[in-house]
Amino acid sequence: MLLTSLLVLVLSSHSLARNVDYTEFLQKYNYLPRGNNQLSSTSLTEALKNMQRMAGLEETGDLDERTLRMMERPRWWTPGCWRN
Repeated sequence: MLLTSLLVLVLSSHSLARNVDYTEFLQKYNYLPRGNNQLSSTSLTEALKNMQRMAGLEETGDLDERTLRMMERPRWWTPGCWRN
């Protein structure tokens, strides 16, 4: 429970700064299951690695600056396809 709260806090701080909900992004594009309020660090890391792989980024599993920028870019209708 504490870990989930910390993850939400970290994601929320990025969301407030950039006006984007990254947990929602990962759920919307099927990197995380929808309606899962009990996120573990492992599930979040794996979801980020999968998203990074699809985006052609280094698979760190971290919510780093390159990953944040990629999440904010417009996407084609196909999951994992970003516009240049």
